[in-house]
Amino acid sequence: MLWMITDFSAYKSKLAAYSSISSMLEAGAGMVTLRNRDIFPKDKVRSIAKALNAVFHDKGVFIHDPDEGEVREFDFLHYPGSRLNDAISAKKLYKNKKIAVSLHDIEDCLFALRAKIDYAFLSPVFKPLSKPDDTRPCVKPVKLDNIILLGGIDREKGGELIKNGYKNIAGISLFLGDTARDDVAYLAGLIKKK
Repeated sequence: MLWMITDFSAYKSKLAAYSSISSMLEAGAGMVTLRNRDIFPKDKVRSIAKALNAVFHDKGVFIHDPDEGEVREFDFLHYPGSRLNDAISAKKLYKNKKIAVSLHDIEDCLFALRAKIDYAFLSPVFKPLSKPDDTRPCVKPVKLDNIILLGGIDREKGGELIKNGYKNIAGISLFLGDTARDDVAYLAGLIKKK
């Protein structure tokens, strides 16, 4: 599975964000996390999520760092690692919702999965392209269902991971730039062949 994490600072408008995200989902991204970081007002992000859900029923459109209202309203929620306990509580309360959490240690990922979290992101696998000053050590990639590898994954590194049997990868920078659609289609095609 190829998972897009948005960088809303790359979009000048709600329409530009919707168009770009739609293009990546059409090219082969299977899931998207709408990670806002206070770039757009929350109501705009919610309206983008609703519009994407209306068109892409078979894809998961995750709300990042959800507030209480978003937890009740949306079926796909993505928590930062600092809110792991909130993610576990939400999963206990709403068993049918899909819950993801971003973590930086395999033991934390395994703990989250044992707690019935649906997806655990493990990062950074490579030095993050979107955070050049990041000093965290890179983690060793793992081949486990529902663990999504993130961090520094571009077309080349993504291709190598997929060729070596890692099928669950995510990115931020991968989904930006002039070649993003072609890169996503290429990597999605590699994943389908595995």
